[in-house]
Amino acid sequence: MYFGGRKQTRAIEYVVTESGCHECVSHQPKSKEYPIIAIKQKLIKIHRFVWEKHHGIIPDGMFICHTCDNKRCINIEHLFLGTPRDNWEDMFEKNRHKFHKFTESERAKIPYRKGQAISWSKLSDEAVKEIRNTPKIYGSGIALARKYNVSQSAISAARTKRKWKHVE
Repeated sequence: MYFGGRKQTRAIEYVVTESGCHECVSHQPKSKEYPIIAIKQKLIKIHRFVWEKHHGIIPDGMFICHTCDNKRCINIEHLFLGTPRDNWEDMFEKNRHKFHKFTESERAKIPYRKGQAISWSKLSDEAVKEIRNTPKIYGSGIALARKYNVSQSAISAARTKRKWKHVE
């Protein structure tokens, strides 16, 4: 496939898969990235280049999305113009994101870690009890923050139960 107009270093070659994708084979991407092409010393993703040749300039802020979810596909029938939100919604509908979708029963089985059970927690349950039992006088928050090596806002959050709600 050759597109005139812009100077290219080599023609775009592809193979047609069983699913109808036109997988680019002439411009191999690094790892799992999109195939790219150099046009006027600028790197462009090939599927965006193909879209522009068929439909014109892509408006700012718009994406060229794949209905087939194949990053190597340059079949114009598998491409559509969409907003970033359209792209995210398409990704979640097809469960392509890296986050596992939990069902309600799976979510209920996940133990919810609180307080000192969290590995990066600086305070212990006993420290929070001591903080809450310390009289609220001028300067006590600063002194407690220094003692436990936390911020004054962390002391305030522990005292007012915005954090550490599970500690009585």
